[in-house]
Amino acid sequence: MQLTLNLARLQEYSLKILGYPAELETLNISKLEGGLVAAGVYRHDLTFQPADGSPKTVSVVQKFSNASEVQVMQLLNEMPTPEAVPRLIDAACDPTTADPWANWFITPYYKGVELTFDDDIPLPVLASLARIHAYFAPQAGQLSWLPQVNTDFFRAVCDNALGVLDQALAEKPHPIFTAARSHVAQVRELPVLYEALAALPVTLIHRDVHPGNIITTPDGASILFDWGNACLAPAMLDLANMVKRDSLGWFHYLASWEAAAGQPADLEQARLGYHWATVMVNLQYLPYAIAYRPPERVQEMVDRLLEAVKRIETGSGPV
Repeated sequence: MQLTLNLARLQEYSLKILGYPAELETLNISKLEGGLVAAGVYRHDLTFQPADGSPKTVSVVQKFSNASEVQVMQLLNEMPTPEAVPRLIDAACDPTTADPWANWFITPYYKGVELTFDDDIPLPVLASLARIHAYFAPQAGQLSWLPQVNTDFFRAVCDNALGVLDQALAEKPHPIFTAARSHVAQVRELPVLYEALAALPVTLIHRDVHPGNIITTPDGASILFDWGNACLAPAMLDLANMVKRDSLGWFHYLASWEAAAGQPADLEQARLGYHWATVMVNLQYLPYAIAYRPPERVQEMVDRLLEAVKRIETGSGPV
């Protein structure tokens, strides 16, 4: 396949970074692989020869993705830019074609350290998410082209978990898997969860916030990558996986939302949204836990989602 890129745009960006005139000497392209790197991601190293001095290299990343992710990246870079969003250098988008090479975007190459699950989500990431959620909430009706977390979506997540549990029980029967399957089947049919979802406003969310999608750079910045799962959904779906309700991060998010929206977040709505999202994220990641974690981890996730169901049913629990 022939990679597509606007070399003039890359040169323009690079020379701004360098801060002085220079001639492009070489362009080296390498495919990024390993870890959690998505398919279709390439690093471009542009080496320039200044009139005086040694060669300098500027690196960028090009990701070939679906049209939805490219459009989301464009939207995020058009709003008052949240500091944790990758900067957009160039992009091409054609939603009408199935050509996997037709939709792409280019960002700087951010060199840094990937977070671990022992790390808290950096406050700048939470502040950026709050600004994004507050900014796009009033515009949700104009973003109908995005996938939406609705009742059909919720059922599909439940069905996926049930299918993986059925396969696990067929291959390695375990009482925890048997109990988990029963609980997930019951949760799938609970009217209170569909009523809660219908009561929650939606906005543009990342939908896959976890340490593997965040790096911290040497200059102290935090960048949230991989917006390929972005969709319309309750905002708390970006928090419930990694942020506790009584944590500094939780209150920093609420303060950032208030600063962006010009009014406080609805705390009762936030409470309901957080409990509903806790159910959702544990269902969403249950198949991964079944495949790669001990059964006790599956038990913990099921217990967590059942506790959240109870809080929704009773209306209890602190904001």
